[in-house]
Amino acid sequence: MGSRTLSDGDSVNIADIGHQPSIRNDPGNTLICDTTAVNMECCRNKDTGMGVGAIGNWYFPNGSAVLTLVNLGQTTDTFYRVLYAQQVRLASRGAPVGPLGIYTCSVPNNNGILVHATVNIVPGKYCS
Repeated sequence: MGSRTLSDGDSVNIADIGHQPSIRNDPGNTLICDTTAVNMECCRNKDTGMGVGAIGNWYFPNGSAVLTLVNLGQTTDTFYRVLYAQQVRLASRGAPVGPLGIYTCSVPNNNGILVHATVNIVPGKYCS
């Protein structure tokens, strides 16, 4: 996928969403949802890992919260989220297969009000 800026409602090929590299500051081919809120730890300090208490999060098309990699356990979820102070990243484990559809990212703005952005994840061929 490389580095590019998406607008609300843009489509992304599912095969373009990669895993979070082990180098912390390298976003790899994850989908990054940013906030400009600088006076708060947006997305990390209140999270339980199960999508409870998170100030910023990604949500599946069915509205359920995307979990962190540690909390996926035996689930069949293809995607997981990686939390940073001002970012929530959507990453895949293995070759992503779905679910397809509209994913929503919610992050606080400078006033602490949640703002939402959507991305339509569409089918695509995965090449390793």
